[in-house]
Amino acid sequence: MEIEKLFKTADYIFPALVLNDETNKFVSSKLIDLMKPTSSIITTLNKEIVDMNYLLKKVKSKKLYGCAFEDDEKTVMKKFEGNVFVMLPNNWYTKETIDKKMEIWVDNIISVIKGKPINLVN
Repeated sequence: MEIEKLFKTADYIFPALVLNDETNKFVSSKLIDLMKPTSSIITTLNKEIVDMNYLLKKVKSKKLYGCAFEDDEKTVMKKFEGNVFVMLPNNWYTKETIDKKMEIWVDNIISVIKGKPINLVN
């Protein structure tokens, strides 16, 4: 699908790109302007790939439904106008999550040792 068509038709855009010279501000004002007023952008990686100032203006003026992104404590405490949700980085980092990740990691190692690997990615 062409990127323009994706932005015109998607209800949610979740860009997950590595930040580099080519992807910096990849989600430009031009792409944001293609979005429906009922659409949202959610970015938990490298918010620098999105023209955040423009995105926040569009959400504030209700020309986009909303946005969510990760940032530091200072940004989390800011008052935004419109449907804006700011998350702290690593907000998933809980004791329960770490315990579960360790359990999965150990189970994977044991399964490989037994010659019956699990959680394969093709």
